[in-house]
Amino acid sequence: MNDSNKKIVNALAKAQVNSQLQAEARALRQKLDAINTARAAIYSAISAWTGEVIRPGDPIPVIRKGRKVSEIHSNTLLHGDPTDPVTSASLIEHRSTLERKEKNLRNVKEKAQALISALTELSYSERIELDRQKQFSADERLASRIIAQVGYLTSSVVGCSQMMLRSEEEILKVQEELNKRQRGKGRPRNDAAYAVASELAYLYANVTGQKPTYSEGPDGLSGQYTPALRDVFDSLGWTELSLRGPAEAAILKVGSEDLAYDKNQTLGGLLGLPPE
Repeated sequence: MNDSNKKIVNALAKAQVNSQLQAEARALRQKLDAINTARAAIYSAISAWTGEVIRPGDPIPVIRKGRKVSEIHSNTLLHGDPTDPVTSASLIEHRSTLERKEKNLRNVKEKAQALISALTELSYSERIELDRQKQFSADERLASRIIAQVGYLTSSVVGCSQMMLRSEEEILKVQEELNKRQRGKGRPRNDAAYAVASELAYLYANVTGQKPTYSEGPDGLSGQYTPALRDVFDSLGWTELSLRGPAEAAILKVGSEDLAYDKNQTLGGLLGLPPE
């Protein structure tokens, strides 16, 4: 490849990478904007639950039998904002995303193994020819110079070996996560939606001391938990997602320990629930 063609190929490759980075950056910004909108919706719901105007950063009242008994404070050391578990749950990857990631990682592992195999099949003279150092221009990257000093074949084998190991590690992580979500036959559920619904249910129980209920009828949504969950889902862009499945599953997970409040609990004070 002559220098002119090489410059064109490098420019196209760089443009493709930049385009991909820009697309991923836009997607990340959209997620963060959605999370901020969802956080505002959660605080609006908390205000309705407690009868007080609560803004991000404000202590959240803990209500029992219509009386304020304590407060939940932001704790940057342990939890950060008390609404973080709800919003963070929205980032849980869909099962299809994990399956695609596993497929891509396996492809990387296989291709790395194939390159190592191809290099080991070369004759000694072929290896010498491929490994021959080139003359570098003054503006050549330092990384290219280092690789040339180590040897192209050696660098390739070491790099591919590390890619195989790292790919295998990541594949195991993905498989572990997929195994956690193993379910029976049927349409794969939106795990992030179920997690968000659960975390919001826990928050509602901790703040109010009441078990959340699912209330949706001909006249629309009612109660305190269901409308709040709808607002959070809509803020996250899940406008077409049904509430019933995530809400009912979340309510079943709320136990008596989530409704209880012990004014003398030491751990509660450490976690942002100071004793009365």
